[in-house]
Amino acid sequence: MFGFAKKLTSIYSRRLVIIVATVVLGACGADSEGQETAVEPVDLVDTQPLRKVEGEWQGLLSCSGRDFPTRITVKGLDDDQLEVRWTLTPALGRKNYISPDGRTEITDRVLIGDYEPITGRADVEEQVESRPLRLDLLFGEEFVLLSYQRCDFGLLQRPPPETLTDLQSELLAIQEQVVIRTEDQQGECPDELQQWIQAGLDLPLDQSGRGDMSALWTDAVTQPIFGEPVADLRAERRREIRRALSARCMIRRDRRQNAVVRALLSITDYRLFRDGRFIALAGPVAKEWLENRAQPLLLSEPLPDLSYAAGEALELVPKKHNFERLLADASTYDPKAYAQQIVAVNKVMIARREEQSYLSNMRGADFFRMQELWQAALRREDIRDEPANALVAEVLVDKAVEFSREAEARRDAVRMARWVSGVESRLICSEALQDLCAEATEPFKDRLDELSDEFADTERPAFETLSDQAPSLENLAALVKANKTLVGRYGRVLEYGDFRDLVEDYEELRFDWQKEQEDALAEQLANARTTSALAALDERYFRPGDLSGRTERHLKRLGNVYDGQLAGTRPFVGTGSDAYLNALYNREFNSLASMDAELLAGVAPALRFLSQQVSSMAELFGTAGRPLQSAARELNNPSAVTAVALRYLVDYEDEYGSCLGADAVTVTFTERVDTVTRTANGIEVSRIEGVPMSSTFRIKREHADLFQDVFSRPAASSGADGVIEALFGLEGVSQLTNAVSELMDEHRCDSEEVQGFEEGMLAYYANRKRQWGR
Repeated sequence: MFGFAKKLTSIYSRRLVIIVATVVLGACGADSEGQETAVEPVDLVDTQPLRKVEGEWQGLLSCSGRDFPTRITVKGLDDDQLEVRWTLTPALGRKNYISPDGRTEITDRVLIGDYEPITGRADVEEQVESRPLRLDLLFGEEFVLLSYQRCDFGLLQRPPPETLTDLQSELLAIQEQVVIRTEDQQGECPDELQQWIQAGLDLPLDQSGRGDMSALWTDAVTQPIFGEPVADLRAERRREIRRALSARCMIRRDRRQNAVVRALLSITDYRLFRDGRFIALAGPVAKEWLENRAQPLLLSEPLPDLSYAAGEALELVPKKHNFERLLADASTYDPKAYAQQIVAVNKVMIARREEQSYLSNMRGADFFRMQELWQAALRREDIRDEPANALVAEVLVDKAVEFSREAEARRDAVRMARWVSGVESRLICSEALQDLCAEATEPFKDRLDELSDEFADTERPAFETLSDQAPSLENLAALVKANKTLVGRYGRVLEYGDFRDLVEDYEELRFDWQKEQEDALAEQLANARTTSALAALDERYFRPGDLSGRTERHLKRLGNVYDGQLAGTRPFVGTGSDAYLNALYNREFNSLASMDAELLAGVAPALRFLSQQVSSMAELFGTAGRPLQSAARELNNPSAVTAVALRYLVDYEDEYGSCLGADAVTVTFTERVDTVTRTANGIEVSRIEGVPMSSTFRIKREHADLFQDVFSRPAASSGADGVIEALFGLEGVSQLTNAVSELMDEHRCDSEEVQGFEEGMLAYYANRKRQWGR
């Protein structure tokens, strides 16, 4: 035979263990299956984000073919807010257009909004009710991209804005009408223009010159002709080219060449020139933003804890500032690929925000509600274990102090007492959190002493009324019932304050009356012929432990009478736990339930605390939490029949191999014990994987359902080991499982005794399952 309690902790993987494993304080998240090389995470710290953008910026805003000189003055406010004063002057060469809509004067208008320092975006709006102005700004190292309504481009520069001032001059120059003078018509078409025209004639055009001529504007064509790309030609040079093309390069009746010349005349088209220059200046700003701000954030692994504003900026900046056009000729920006990145990041950020909201609720909840939310978090895939565990470790003691300070009701006291009992028996907290949990018990104990004094004053009159009665079996039964009711209402709270005196008074009076009625009690016990009858007398006139502990002289005599009668019950005698085994054989379920309560009393407070936690978790999961409600009922009312079934099934092959039958089922369990290093908060920092070990069982086919129900569950967390060892390492339960071995040694597998025991065990286990709701 092997050490059953120890062996049990490694193979016992049924539903109860799974639930216990998830609610033991200090449980950690699942292990990762593998590792990937991560992109270096981004440092998001900037202590003075607004200082880089404050001050004056000057430039141009381009809207529907009109370009407005503009100026903004940026002033930093509190909490990454900024104030923008905006002035717009009439369009270049269009004095009647004072603003993009032609009528709204924009002079020193004040807009206020938020600056997002990680992405450099600011969204500011005028604080008025009617038609407020709104700007979207993207701050780069040298330039600012500006977006307003449906305008095409906006570009600003620190003063003196030499680049943009030069652009204004060029735009004014390109607007001037090209006048063809007489002398302009003298001579041949310039050689460089003839080369350009010839490049057009070499294209696959029809006789009328119709076809695609976009290649004429490429650097490959224009660089050799003009010594620089056509996009770099300044306004005056463009005007000269147009003048020559118009005056000297047309050929009468040559429709094909003239079509090429007319296409080349667009070299002074205002919009084409303006858009090209804007793209040349703003494109690098967009590219720099993508490479230096967006991509490091989007590709960082893990994704930084971005604010909502940062996530919004990553999504909106390329749309607001027309990146698709600014970077059309570059490989830097793929709108579809970028959109896919944003979708992935938004998914993570939404999950993060939901997680933060959940953790915020945890932080704001009271001691026990926080734990309920925590245990639910450990079961949810969308809440990471690490921040949840860290939060609990941070606030556990403070929450205990706060809860104890406000505790008034009996329910509060019962919960605190169960918590303390579980911690002291080392059944609730993991080793990593044991010290914190022990610290959290201190304010509970102090408050329990105070509340117990108050509760004891309320309950004492009922005891005094009983104590005034004359000793009799009827009054003894009433006293035991009252004592049982008191225990049921207060549980471990009875171990604090003045309740201890009241409990002692109940015990002394019970012992006195039992002694007074010793002969009558002995007669009733002697007349009992069944286990259930004996159990009924035990429950009516005695408290749990009276007849088994026999602390008083009269209890020794009564206990001997009880043992004598119990030994006469059939069919099992001398097993060490005759009462339980005979009750199974005779299917005395009420007696078995009473014996279960007494056998498991040592871990009952901790299991009831866990039951309450699991039940609360079930409410959080709605209809999906029904299996948890069943587990909560099992924790609240556990049965030693599970230990009986485990011993019987594990030993069956060795003891009763001849009865397995030809159709026996073979089951293999594989487990691996890892060496894990954790922080003080229980967070795993390293793991050395152990060698997998397998255990094989051959099971009688009739036992397959029971075996499946008891054993075949997902592997439990090691956090449950303490609970399982305590549950099945109890002296009474250990004695019971040893009795099962004794039974199997003394009786053949096909005997009437074993068949009756087996049938009763299966029936009682099925009865418990119905009670648990599964």
